[in-house]
Order: sequence, then structure tokens, then C-alpha cells
Amino acid sequence: MTWPGGAAKMPSRLATVLCFLFAVQAFEAVNWRAQRLGVARADATVASNPSCDHAEPVDSSSDATLESLRRSIDNFDAAIIHLLAERFKTTMAVGEYKAKIGLPASDAGREERQVQRLRELAQESGLDPEFSEKFLRFVIDEVINHHKRIAETER
Repeated sequence: MTWPGGAAKMPSRLATVLCFLFAVQAFEAVNWRAQRLGVARADATVASNPSCDHAEPVDSSSDATLESLRRSIDNFDAAIIHLLAERFKTTMAVGEYKAKIGLPASDAGREERQVQRLRELAQESGLDPEFSEKFLRFVIDEVINHHKRIAETER
């Protein structure tokens, strides 16, 4: 198949959007399966029931539910990688622009606003805000390193 502009492969933005939409669909499917199977209740029961400590190990390679859930996780991982790749393409452009106009590699005010905004999003989404902050700070640190390298090359 040839994409608009004669590209032989899917444009990266389209791939990212499709991957994200697929991940959302997979998330909804996982949620539905988990609710249907009572996974949350089963986990709570196992945790609170000492007689479950000696359960027979399950061969995970033949467990269709586990394999289905793992495929969903794999799809999420793929979506995350595609989204990060697109994010870093944009931050590289920001770094090049900052170097061109003489701005510093980091912007502490912007970084703090982003951290606060994403902590709030994490809270609303049921994700641990501490985890989201650690993840974002890791990404920000990497972006700043890229910006510093770009600025050094511009000199």
C-alpha cells in the first residue's frame, strides 16, 4: 500500500494515533474482562486468605486469559514507545529552536507546571501521582540532556 505523498510505510503520526486508539480499545477490553472475571475481587480474596498461599502454580503459557491480558500489555507498551518517539521528535525540534535563538536548555517554570499538570492528570486517572512525577522527571532530564547536546553543536 502506498500512503499519501508516495510514502511506502504509514506516516509516523498516523501510526501513533492508530496505536494510541488501539491501546485505548485494548484498555477497555482488559477492563471489561477483568470486571467479568472478578479479577479485583479474586486478588483481594487471595491476599486475605491464608489457605491460598499454597495454591498450585499455573502454567501461564496455556492460560488463555493471562495470554490475552499480556497481549493487551504488549499493545500498551507499543503505544507508549510510539508516543515517546513522537514526543522526542517534537522536543528535539524545541531544542534546535532554543539553541538557534539562544534560550537555555531547561525552563524550570515550565517543567514544574508540567509536573503539576501531569500529577493532577494521574490522580484523575487513578495512577499514582508519585510514579507519574518520577516518570516525567526522567523524561524531562533526558530532554534537557538532548537540548544541551544540541546547543553545544550549535556553537
